Amino acid sequence: MQYAKSVYGEKAMEQPERTNEMSGVYASQCVELARELGLPSINLWAKMQETEGWQKKFLRLVVVPTHYA
Repeated sequence: MQYAKSVYGEKAMEQPERTNEMSGVYASQCVELARELGLPSINLWAKMQETEGWQKKFLRLVVVPTHYA
C-alpha cells in the first residue's frame, strides 16, 4: 500500500482494481504488443471466457503467508 500511495497519492485503493473486464483489456493489449513485436502469444483470458463455469474451474483462492507479502 505504501508503494501505491507513493505513486497515486490519496487516490490509492486499499485493494487493487482487478476485475474480469480489466483483465480482458490487459490480455488484449498483451496480444497486440506481441503482434507488433512479431512474437507468438496466446490470449488465455479469452480462452477461459469460452469455457462454461470458468470461474470455478480456473480461479482458486491462494493464501500467501504474511512474511511473503
